[in-house]
Amino acid sequence: MLDFGQIKYKPRANEVAAYTASITGAETWYPKDLDGKSISEIKTYLDGNPSLFTNNAASLSSYKASLPTTVQANVDLALNRGFFAELAGQLNVAKTNDIYSAFAYNSVTLTPRYEGRAFGIYLPINYNELTSFNAGISLRAGPLFLGSGSVLTALFDKSKQADIHFGLRFGSLQKKAKKVKEAPQADHVIVPADTDGDGVNDDVDKCPTVRGLAKYNGCPIPDTDGDGINDEQDKCPTVQGLAKYNGCPIPDTDGDGINDEQDKCPTVRGVAKYNGCPIPDTDGDGINDEADRCPTIFGIAANGGCPEVKAEVVKKVNYVAKNIVFQTGSAILTSASTKQLDQLVTVLKSESDLQLKIDGHTDNTGVAAKNQTLSEKRAEAVKAYLAKKGIAESRLNSEGFGDTQPIADNKTAAGRAKNRRVELKLNY
Repeated sequence: MLDFGQIKYKPRANEVAAYTASITGAETWYPKDLDGKSISEIKTYLDGNPSLFTNNAASLSSYKASLPTTVQANVDLALNRGFFAELAGQLNVAKTNDIYSAFAYNSVTLTPRYEGRAFGIYLPINYNELTSFNAGISLRAGPLFLGSGSVLTALFDKSKQADIHFGLRFGSLQKKAKKVKEAPQADHVIVPADTDGDGVNDDVDKCPTVRGLAKYNGCPIPDTDGDGINDEQDKCPTVQGLAKYNGCPIPDTDGDGINDEQDKCPTVRGVAKYNGCPIPDTDGDGINDEADRCPTIFGIAANGGCPEVKAEVVKKVNYVAKNIVFQTGSAILTSASTKQLDQLVTVLKSESDLQLKIDGHTDNTGVAAKNQTLSEKRAEAVKAYLAKKGIAESRLNSEGFGDTQPIADNKTAAGRAKNRRVELKLNY
């Protein structure tokens, strides 16, 4: 039994209290208001706000705090040569509902282990009321040991506990007293000792207390890379691996840096972004989707993965563009222009993958800023008409350039007429 007993305290009146907090929806209180305050200052603050905090503590001349009393026991059983199992438990006998007392959690641990001269392995399995079930592993090489009581739970499931332990163990295994060889008698033969019963006499056995093989001078089959698979069964004895792959690491068949268990295309080099598969080519046009401007439409490399716009479609659209006319000085389409645009609507509905760029231009008559605004409004007017006729706005883009991109001489009437235009450009 550990930590049995109580500690008696004499409280200071200005440092002990118990409060009930009552903060309604219309009120606010911030815990940061108590930052940097001493215990007595916090009590003064709480007592000064009776609408939020009610002091329930009776005046105490003294109180007792119980220690976290526990009963602990453990049993260690030798199972076979070098193999042991330990069962340890902790039972809390302190009160758990006393606000003045501390208590420990109930806990039970089963630890099977192997102990040899050179190394040891331990597998603690624990259940406690605080973090529930945990499993871990600990290893010892000579006097040095390192491990965790929860690493297996954390790796293969989930754990509320995280811990690590390491240290040095001092001492040694008891050595058996050497038998004094008697002088040979005529009627018997002296048989050399074989402590571990592996058929290799102790005088030549490099591991006399651990069963081994003559091939390895009385020691077990070695595990050079420490992956738990002995060298005779390990296809990669110097590289840590898995039993599933005969002691080798998870393979990467296609050499793309993504192991086969995570590679959706294990025999074809790919990239991590696509789970080990090559960059896809959805439309099968030989241009991968990341470089293809039209990834779902079969196209050509010269056009960025998009198909070429049909020549007859370009011809129709250019004809419509040349016949778009607005009322003088405004962005109002003439009736003749709307009839031409109706033909354009028919084309766009039949070629549903095409996008349309609408560019407005003016001559240089008047103020440049007004020309810019007029060109934008005229391009927008064409876009609005097409949208009204059922062409999705996501397929349409309009832009005005004012008088900045003339195609003829603005000094002549004929040149200015050519410069007042709407250009229609098709693309995917």
